[in-house]
Amino acid sequence: MSEAAAHAGSVTVEVFNATQQQQVIDTILYVQNVEFNVGISLEDQPDLLDIETHYLAPGGQFWVALAQDGRVVGTIGLQAKPNGIGIL
Repeated sequence: MSEAAAHAGSVTVEVFNATQQQQVIDTILYVQNVEFNVGISLEDQPDLLDIETHYLAPGGQFWVALAQDGRVVGTIGLQAKPNGIGIL
């Protein structure tokens, strides 16, 4: 859980909405590069720039965890792949 989520109080999980795109990107990059020092850029993760194409259109899903004030504080996605394979 990101530091922001730990201080958020109660959290709700909802299906991704395109209006949350930038918050999703900011949250994921923060966790990857600040909390875990992975050193990965947005350019290395083109799926984050088009969640609808990479997750939703092929039959997967993408969820966001929202703090009480509506901020995105976490994400999880399911990518549907051929042969009944899913990547969480």
